[in-house]
Amino acid sequence: MEPLTVDFIAQAVNGTLGTGGNDSQTLKMLIKGVSTDSRSIEKDQLFFAIKGDRFDGHDFAEEAVSRSGTLAVVGKPLERVSALLVKDTVDALGDLARAYRGKLGKRTIAITGTNGKTTTKEMCALVLGVKYQVRKNRGNLNNLIGLPLSVLEMDGEDELGVFEMGMSAQGEIEKMCHISEPVLGVITNVSACHLESLGDMEGVARAKRELLDYLDEDKKVVLNFDDPTLREMAKETRASVIGFGVECDAPIRARSVCEENWGIRFTLESGGDFKIPIPGTFNVYNALAAIGVGMAFGVSTQEAGEALSQLVPEKRRMGRIPLDGAILVDDSYNANPASVVCALQVLSKMGAK
Repeated sequence: MEPLTVDFIAQAVNGTLGTGGNDSQTLKMLIKGVSTDSRSIEKDQLFFAIKGDRFDGHDFAEEAVSRSGTLAVVGKPLERVSALLVKDTVDALGDLARAYRGKLGKRTIAITGTNGKTTTKEMCALVLGVKYQVRKNRGNLNNLIGLPLSVLEMDGEDELGVFEMGMSAQGEIEKMCHISEPVLGVITNVSACHLESLGDMEGVARAKRELLDYLDEDKKVVLNFDDPTLREMAKETRASVIGFGVECDAPIRARSVCEENWGIRFTLESGGDFKIPIPGTFNVYNALAAIGVGMAFGVSTQEAGEALSQLVPEKRRMGRIPLDGAILVDDSYNANPASVVCALQVLSKMGAK
């Protein structure tokens, strides 16, 4: 993160100094990072006191400030803690990230979908890295806390931000779009997930559609044309559409898909052979999305193919672990019905010995 004054932060989050009033020296203090964890906060970082299901960051604000030597952003007055008082600390974190991205003037890309977000994010970052300095979410910091933290990690050398967006309720993707202001969006697929809060497939589709609703005429969206829900959405969006698929006709279409040697090969209908070092035909879709994103930013399909061949899968996502003469396939990070089916399809093609 590029250093920010407390004055800039206070204006961005609409906060007031809880101790010492509008002390001019405090307002000029430089903040060099943000943290929500009092255990790992570093010197000159700003602490956001987030109230979660099990812990309340306000209980650790004094410890965090003593370690950082700066301030805490809090949602209630605290004694003995230098702090900026705000209405809601999660909203304030998002407000700061939005103001910071605007100050830097950096372009961002948003990736969502029921399955494949993290792998697609990693692939997009590899492809775009051919031409640009890219910042991406670490791991899957993809919610209303993780996304702002990821945006705030950008610095002056970064040219593009590639950020995945997860959600568990209506309105969350809309908020994350407001924070990161993407110029291009990707939706990998729409299938059953978070039905306890979204209700049904129509609710899932509405939540994912929030990304499309944000993108206007001067922006672009990359969509999976093999997904019937996304194919219909493509007809209604204001953004320029880049479609990809295997079964359906699409501008970016894979042919001759085959799995071999714990990887997958395919050929683009428009030309070019690809080899990706991760199994599963579902990963062809993730690769096609990354190719589409690359095309939108001037990366050739040949350059994209070379970049994708260097992919290192994220931990616990189709990991292959030798184990006493057997192979343990670790795809344990998360699951929903569609992703379990995909994992079982990979397992069924491995062959027993």
